[in-house]
Amino acid sequence: MAGLHGALCACHAKRMASAANSGWHPVTSWTREHAAHQQTLLTLRVPEPFRRGYTTAGQYLHVRTPDGEGFFALASVPHAALELLVKDTSSASHWLTHAPVGTPFETAEVAGPGFYWEDLTRDHRVVLCATGSGIAPIRPLFHQLLAKGIKPTLLYGGTDPGALAFADELVAAGDKHGADVQLFISQGTPEPHQTRGRLITALTAPLIDKHRTIAFLCGVRPMIVEATVMLTDLGVASHNIRLND
Repeated sequence: MAGLHGALCACHAKRMASAANSGWHPVTSWTREHAAHQQTLLTLRVPEPFRRGYTTAGQYLHVRTPDGEGFFALASVPHAALELLVKDTSSASHWLTHAPVGTPFETAEVAGPGFYWEDLTRDHRVVLCATGSGIAPIRPLFHQLLAKGIKPTLLYGGTDPGALAFADELVAAGDKHGADVQLFISQGTPEPHQTRGRLITALTAPLIDKHRTIAFLCGVRPMIVEATVMLTDLGVASHNIRLND
């Protein structure tokens, strides 16, 4: 049912009614707001028992819409309202960014182990690298680390000044807690707190301590590959270069 902009058909409404019995849960209350260029933030209002499944940054939701299914990393901190940062790149994400707000869809239980960071201490040098909508799981990780007294360096890149979702929030949180937040853009004129270039250029010896650095990566594949190579060349062990997949 491509391009659905009205009420759900009867067959879909019936499927929604039986979702809880089949492993799927109906989402009937949600809001949508602009987050960045081509990125939209969805806030889902779901029962508290459902939210309890979200315990650590990097977990995700499997979403089913009338136009298709998709997997979306949770962008909010655990135990808060569930938020999804959606980029219009597939049939499911297109539906979520265009259907009337509040139109019912379905989601499975919160899934995935998330990022492993329980071994981190204040003695570690933590580096977070994110590009584009890859900031979704890095955002809650950043806030979780700050709450534990760990001050990570966040390197966040996008195509242009308007492509960095949550940028003001992350910079403000970094300033408040004494954590370094560096923003990079590949096109256009940088705004305050932004640098023209690629985030991997910051992965140099002054930042990386091979004995103490643990890096978390999320974003486009080329960045992950290049960052992994650079970190490895600087002596960071493979088990200290962590993804959420």
